[in-house]
Amino acid sequence: MSQIWQDYDKQKRYIVDTNPVSPYVEVFSTRGQVVKVNPLLRFSEILRPLCQPREGLNEAVCKEIQNWLLHYLAHLDRLQGVTAGALKREAVEDDICQGRYGQEVQQGYECLTADEKAIFLQAVLHYEEGTMNGRSVYRLTLQRFFPGAHVYYQEDDEFLVYIPAVKSAINEKKVRLLELLFLDWLLETKVFWQRHFGIIGYEPTMHIGAIAIY
Repeated sequence: MSQIWQDYDKQKRYIVDTNPVSPYVEVFSTRGQVVKVNPLLRFSEILRPLCQPREGLNEAVCKEIQNWLLHYLAHLDRLQGVTAGALKREAVEDDICQGRYGQEVQQGYECLTADEKAIFLQAVLHYEEGTMNGRSVYRLTLQRFFPGAHVYYQEDDEFLVYIPAVKSAINEKKVRLLELLFLDWLLETKVFWQRHFGIIGYEPTMHIGAIAIY
């Protein structure tokens, strides 16, 4: 759900949306120079009076009041501690979209779904703030992108990765994105799609005709 503090731009005009797309979405889109804000979700008591016609107050003045008030509410939102993590994720996303992490990372990020983007941005924060090491972040994020995935440490400089999903250009970009951000560039990663490679002594991986040769 997008809120007024997300992608906030003091150069844009903010107005009350008198016909919101969804009652559960505060801001449907931040594209363009005018941002429409749903008055019913969080600020109904404040904004509803501005939607009602008043004698002696023309539409232009009303829009100006809306703009000033919504800028102020967005500013208050951004000052609250509860949005600190979200602001950090927004900053990381902006850096990625501006190409500051490299073109390949930018292209990989564009392949993610909205849920995957949220997972990925939080993973980047864990890694950059040092709360988790790169290999742990890589493994956990991979498993959230592809439930059932496994990472095996063959040697210090080699990973074997099993992903129970179809090999596709988009899925390969997602995996490459995680490698670029969280793994040492000297590390070799071998990915097996759909079919697990056989592990001697581990019966679930030892099915004739259903294993990959390594």
